[in-house]
Amino acid sequence: MKTDKAKISKRTILNIALFAMLCFFATFCIIISQEYRVQTESVDYLQFTGNYATNGSSTYYRLPEDITQLNIKDAGSIEFNLKLTKDIPRGERINILVDKVIIKIFCNNELLHTLGDKSTTPGVVRSVDKCWMSFTSDGLKNGDTLTFQITSCYNKIDNSYVNKFLSNLSVGSYYNLLKAETEKDFWAILGSALAFIIGFLLLIMMLTFRLMKTPFDISSLPCCLLIMCGALSLFLNSSFTSLIFENAFLVTMARYIVQLFVPLFFLMYVKRFIYNSRVMGTLNVLITIWSAVIISFFIFQSSGVLDYYQFSGFILNAVAIIMASTFIFIIVDFKKNNHRDTRTLLSSSIILCACITAELIYKINYGEFLSVVFELGLLIFAVLQFLVIMIVSRRNYVQASKTQEIENELVQSKISVMLSQIQPHFLYNTLVVIRQLCEIDPKTAKEAVTEFANYLRGNLDSLTLNSTIPFEKEMEHVENYVSLEKKRFGDKINIEYDIDVIDFKVPSLTIQTVVENAIRHGISKRKKGGTVTIRTREEENKYTVEVLDDGVGVDLTQPPTQQKDSRSHIGVENSRKRIEAMCGGTLSFSSTPNIGTSVFITIPKYNNKTD
Repeated sequence: MKTDKAKISKRTILNIALFAMLCFFATFCIIISQEYRVQTESVDYLQFTGNYATNGSSTYYRLPEDITQLNIKDAGSIEFNLKLTKDIPRGERINILVDKVIIKIFCNNELLHTLGDKSTTPGVVRSVDKCWMSFTSDGLKNGDTLTFQITSCYNKIDNSYVNKFLSNLSVGSYYNLLKAETEKDFWAILGSALAFIIGFLLLIMMLTFRLMKTPFDISSLPCCLLIMCGALSLFLNSSFTSLIFENAFLVTMARYIVQLFVPLFFLMYVKRFIYNSRVMGTLNVLITIWSAVIISFFIFQSSGVLDYYQFSGFILNAVAIIMASTFIFIIVDFKKNNHRDTRTLLSSSIILCACITAELIYKINYGEFLSVVFELGLLIFAVLQFLVIMIVSRRNYVQASKTQEIENELVQSKISVMLSQIQPHFLYNTLVVIRQLCEIDPKTAKEAVTEFANYLRGNLDSLTLNSTIPFEKEMEHVENYVSLEKKRFGDKINIEYDIDVIDFKVPSLTIQTVVENAIRHGISKRKKGGTVTIRTREEENKYTVEVLDDGVGVDLTQPPTQQKDSRSHIGVENSRKRIEAMCGGTLSFSSTPNIGTSVFITIPKYNNKTD
């Protein structure tokens, strides 16, 4: 056992090492290939000089050469006067990133276009979030001045947006812009896709375990939904999504909705591992409060009372406090949990909770999410969840295999015990027949001994066989036994064969035992004897065997202990159990006193063809 565990451990370590090397090599190839890309058509980011003024002031300031050094605070509106350094031919598409602002564009004091105004958004929101918009050049010349009057829809323009606006002004087709934005957000897209796939796989595994009624309490629906919502949040937070989905309003709503559900699913997931009753009660209260917050968002947003941005401003600090409190709760409860798998899952929860809290603090201070911290935490969380579930799944599979082996051994043991009861039963009854013949007809008894010796010589293997045999072979046992009984009872015993099919298998000595019971405890009890009929039929999904006798019958309404010859049914009962265990079939019987008994056997066709 220790050797097997050592081999498993080494194999697991080797697989993890190979996977890590593959990921490292793929990352290396992606990074180094950036320097040797084939030059293709791409967007052309505008170069310009100029000045700017804030809040309608007549005082203009010169733009710094490095626009990342531009620091504008508490500005409700900004005007940029940008002097072009190259021509923009007629028909060229000029791309502008719009984020909760309205932009009026002038060229040489002539209004060209307006972006982000009420005509482009539904009435329930003031503006859209992180959306690419564009207008077509009428033929701009080198030296022309483009004036951008940017007005915040919420009384304040984030400084981070100013930098993004200036750095993303570009000329190029939709497809070139999409390619450029995809390359820019490549790692965010890759991370979100990987996390979503892991979450979806966990969801499929969880549903499969539920359908199979497999006891599996590691993964849960909140965990799967948390990972997938987190992945969608990362994906939708990238500005290129507005290029893929042209409806900027729906993209904005989807982004905020999944962001609202991330804390809810996280609280629901963490609650499963908390032992402290007070902490559990606190988490239940937080879950209830946050559910009410989500419902409030839907009501306020759909009614137009508060839109997504105003609503997020009210709850952002509250979310940061909730996540920080949850972080403390997990740390406190982590020390009390000694289960290795659970501690691993809690560790991943601690990392994710810390990353979410850090992102919220960054958002509060700088007006936008950093994303990379949350992406890293989500990937660690998802990968650890997946690894733990795979380890537990393998452990459960090994345990189930061992349990199945034990059950099979138990079934074989029961079969052996039943067979050991049948063998002496059959041999004893045969020897009794021969002993009785010795008193009645010594010559016939001598013949019977010879036949019985030949029978044992040819069928000794079947007497100890724990597997099924062809029905035709079983009928040889029946005929040999009937031949011995006929030597004792003579014409009192009649056997009729109504055999339609023989191409199937049965456990050895099952039909013979039923026939023996019909003769010894049925027709032999009548003075005139009787007839035993053996009939086989083939149906769509099964074979049937009937053994009918017109003997004395049994009153089945009486308890078995009060029936005459109750010990005689041991062989039939053992036959029933062996047919169930070895063939998946059934054995049932009915009996009427003074009329007879019928035994009905069914053998499923599945995997029951003779070679």
